[in-house]
Amino acid sequence: MKKITLLFIVLFSLSSINAQNDKSIVGKWRVVSFRTNDVFLSKETDSVWISDKLKNNYKTAIGQQNEIAHHRMNNLSNFFIFSEKNEYEKYLTEDKRVLLHKGKYELQNNSIVLNAVTRAETSFTSTVEYHFENEYLHLLIKGTRGLNFIHYVLEKIE
Repeated sequence: MKKITLLFIVLFSLSSINAQNDKSIVGKWRVVSFRTNDVFLSKETDSVWISDKLKNNYKTAIGQQNEIAHHRMNNLSNFFIFSEKNEYEKYLTEDKRVLLHKGKYELQNNSIVLNAVTRAETSFTSTVEYHFENEYLHLLIKGTRGLNFIHYVLEKIE
């Protein structure tokens, strides 16, 4: 019985170490699509969808296009970096001129725990669900303070 218990402890420890050292997340990632309750945008298919709620809020075509442009810039152009040293950075665009936030990350099961600081020097901790599908990294950031969730699909570029 002691051997079985010891074996279980060793296997559990190894799986925890393996999860923390998961190299597949390490790299530079660009957004290929994102979705919320109100908006879906995809670079790959050039698809756009907005909810009836947004259509009602922005009744004119120009208002709707402005809202789509807002989401295209603030989400679809984002650029993520996860380093081997468990450092994390999120930029507004790939040119990395505007750092949105940076900090440390820790992998826990199917989640990434981010301890970061915004460009306004506000600290926050966020737990982000993640998984891989067809070489794409999917991040599900659950909404806080009444905000929508954001589901990013990221493509690794380095």
